[in-house]
Amino acid sequence: MIRMERKWKRSANMENQKTCPSCGATFPAETKFCTCCGTHLAATGGVGTILFTDAQHYKGGTRLWFVCGGRATAAVRTVQNIVSALAKQYSTSREELPAAIRKQADELASSKSELREKSRRLASAESVSLLSTAERIKGIAVVCSVMDGSTANDLKLTADELCKKDSTVPCVSLLFAPNAGGTDYCMACTEDAAIKLSMRELCTAVNCIMNGKGGGNQLLARGKTTRTVQQSDCDMLRSYIEKVLKS
Repeated sequence: MIRMERKWKRSANMENQKTCPSCGATFPAETKFCTCCGTHLAATGGVGTILFTDAQHYKGGTRLWFVCGGRATAAVRTVQNIVSALAKQYSTSREELPAAIRKQADELASSKSELREKSRRLASAESVSLLSTAERIKGIAVVCSVMDGSTANDLKLTADELCKKDSTVPCVSLLFAPNAGGTDYCMACTEDAAIKLSMRELCTAVNCIMNGKGGGNQLLARGKTTRTVQQSDCDMLRSYIEKVLKS
C-alpha cells in the first residue's frame, strides 16, 4: 500500500517535479510519498484496480489511502458483504439502505424527544407530591426521599423541578435511587436556601455517611455509592439538614 500526501496546488513552474519511486510517474515537488517497500512491477498495468479507501485533510494538504489489485477487490467485496447484511437487517435493498437508516435515526430522535418530555412531566408531578408532604424548617421545605425504580437522570429531573429558579417555595432536596450497583443520589436547593446550606457541603456529608463519591456546586451535587441506602441513612441526613437550617 502507498500513502500519498499532496498539497493540491500546482506550481506555475512545472519544472519543479518529483518522480514516484514506485511507478516512475512525475508529480509536483510538494507531493510526498511513503511506500510500503513492496514488489516493483515491470509495467504499471500490473498494479490492477486502484481503490482509494480514505482521504483526510492534513497540514494544508490531502492524505490519501488506497489499495491495489487483489487487495482492492477484497476490500470491495468486504464492503458489499457489510452493506448486504445491513440491508437484510433493515429489510430493504442495498440501494434503499441509506434512506432506511435515516428514517430509523429520525424515529429514534423523535422517540427520545418524546421520552424526555414525558420524563419531565413525571418529574414535575413527583415534585408537587414531595413538596406537599415536606417538613418546613424556617420556611424552607426539606425533601429527603428514596425513589425506588428511578435512575440517576430521574433524580436530576425531579431535583430540578423541586428547586427551579422560578420556584416560590425555598427548598432543599436530597433524593436517592437504589439500583443493582448500589445507590445514586442527587441534592439540590433554591438560591435562598443555599445561603444556609451549600449542596457541595451536603454532598461531602452524604459521601461520608454512604461511603460514596460525588461533588457539585452551591446549588446542585450528585454522587454514587456501592451501598444500598437504608431508611436510617435518610433519617440521619434529614436530621443533619434540619440542624444546619436551624442554626
